[in-house]
Amino acid sequence: MEAPRAYVSTKDPMTFPALKDAASSAAIVDAMKAEADAFFTNVVFDATKKWNELFSANYTFVNDRLAAFYGLPKPGSGDMTVKVPLPVGSPRGGLLTLGMFLFGHARADQSSPTQRGHVIRANILCSDVPPPPPGVDATVKPGTPGKTGREQIEALTGSGSCAVCHNLMNPIGYALEGFDGAAQVRTLDHGEMVDTSGVLNELFAQPVTFNGPRELSTIIAGDKDAQACLARTYYRFVRGFDPEQTGVASDTNAVENLSQDFVASNLDIPEMFVRVAMQSSFTVRRSVEALNR
Repeated sequence: MEAPRAYVSTKDPMTFPALKDAASSAAIVDAMKAEADAFFTNVVFDATKKWNELFSANYTFVNDRLAAFYGLPKPGSGDMTVKVPLPVGSPRGGLLTLGMFLFGHARADQSSPTQRGHVIRANILCSDVPPPPPGVDATVKPGTPGKTGREQIEALTGSGSCAVCHNLMNPIGYALEGFDGAAQVRTLDHGEMVDTSGVLNELFAQPVTFNGPRELSTIIAGDKDAQACLARTYYRFVRGFDPEQTGVASDTNAVENLSQDFVASNLDIPEMFVRVAMQSSFTVRRSVEALNR
């Protein structure tokens, strides 16, 4: 008997007819997982191996089913995932438009600029946002003012105490409103034109505006702080802890040196992986007494 599948997110089949049953959903999710795996493997080990290609790529990896789901020409590969070029002007391209990213950071029946914006800010830009107060109901209830999802989100969070944090997340996620909650391209939301303009607040000397995922991705690809963020995030992943919370100087120095080298020397991503493993803080076993000193 096959083990139960773990889904990134359950989607409403009435909203997304292509996901009308469990088998269809599973096939699409599996194809999206294969897309993400192949994309990262290609960038890191087969293509430029550079940070910026994670966001500037003009290709993706699909099988026939996923290509049809995305509205792309079928590559004729059946169930096999293959690399395909993206059409000129396509909103797709790079990490932010991978199916797993868009599908997973969305609600059952709609997109979620807040979820998408938060994960970009926290995990890609290393500028986290405080959690909401206890007991906050994050659902968009029927009757909320506004026709599009963006209008409803702004009605709920655009003023008052909510706006302090949501202004750091929502305007980033608006770049991806051209994709619905199942990662399919759209130009309309409830009959209204989708607005993909947004702004990065409190990250640069002045707010930085953009329109759509391509412009946002270009900004991120050229941001040295975002590049350093990848090194810090990878270090935390490999070590299994946040060095900034240990209070151990060797840990904080190690991650700081790694991120500086990754940016200053524009290291290949695999070289950054190797440098983590070669650091003395990684290779030398330390006693509890040493850590507590």
